[in-house]
Amino acid sequence: MLQERGYRLRPRYRPGWKPSWTDTDIHPVYCEDSFTIIHWKILDATRISDGKTVIIKRVPVDSPEGDIAQFLSSPERLLDERNHTVPIFDRFRDDSVPDSEFIVMPLLRLATDPPFAVVSEIVELVRQTLEGLVYMHEQGVAHRDFSWLNIMLDASPMYPTGFHAQMKFLDPTGIHSVRETRRCDLNTVKYYIVDFGLSVRFEESDMVRLVTGVAAQDRNVPELSTSTPYDPFMVDIFTLGNFYLETLIASYSNLNFLTPLAIAMTKRDPKERPTAVEASNLFKDAVENLPGYKLRWRVRDPDDTVISSVISDAQSALREIMYQIKLFLGVSQSNSQLLHWSMSDYSVGNPGNHSSNPTDG
Repeated sequence: MLQERGYRLRPRYRPGWKPSWTDTDIHPVYCEDSFTIIHWKILDATRISDGKTVIIKRVPVDSPEGDIAQFLSSPERLLDERNHTVPIFDRFRDDSVPDSEFIVMPLLRLATDPPFAVVSEIVELVRQTLEGLVYMHEQGVAHRDFSWLNIMLDASPMYPTGFHAQMKFLDPTGIHSVRETRRCDLNTVKYYIVDFGLSVRFEESDMVRLVTGVAAQDRNVPELSTSTPYDPFMVDIFTLGNFYLETLIASYSNLNFLTPLAIAMTKRDPKERPTAVEASNLFKDAVENLPGYKLRWRVRDPDDTVISSVISDAQSALREIMYQIKLFLGVSQSNSQLLHWSMSDYSVGNPGNHSSNPTDG
């Protein structure tokens, strides 16, 4: 069925597959076809038309995921650079599985994989996720599960030769280790919002925008209830703020400037939380006056030993010196925009207003 649709599965998942290590003295770990999928509903494949690796997800037909994801990733909406919805390449059904449909998406990685190198990389992640949240809410869509596992990174610019869909530390052959380019050494990377299985879309005419239900990754959302209706847009604010607090700020000791934003977004009373636009403005206020060198500085692990901290800080200082020398000599650094990332030209809710011109901050 998938072959006829234009997608070729890896050898392991083709009819008649025989393990390549059979009758050999090769250990299966060294064979690409020993790599199994992590989740039975998600399968990687090659798009035959261009050789691109894609992800095919099986979705229940009664799930809102297909409709909402396709709505948000329509051609006209994808033209808005604030839209961070995962693109849907294809959507189809097959009579052999009447209870399901299939959606095809790009191969992505978790937003936190690989680990961050410098502060500006995390600042850019926060900027893009807030930007995507503003856009999504403008379209009347509440995600309802906007947390760690549903925030993804298009890492293709970081891995020019690609990476294996199931063993991301290996190249597509599954044999060689990959070497990545740091986010900050690229002009840009893009983060995407995935998995709209719990999402809800409201029409402009809908006067009441409330839901019930307790399903979510983040079990800390205080208002989740099966009986008392709550505002799903404020749930998005909480879960994203809690992602900042527990996954980012708790992991790196020099992100304290983001703490007030995260605390505001995770207030127990939903009415005390900022809207998406207000959260974006809080973020802008938090970072716009940060000196450039702090954005370019390495992220600090709170568990660093004194020796490792001194060594890492020395390396970061050396990179900063080299940056300033290049700046003084007028050497182009356009290929490392995130190293001198600035909020000076960023305006919430205004598409196309995020400057591509590097500044020192």
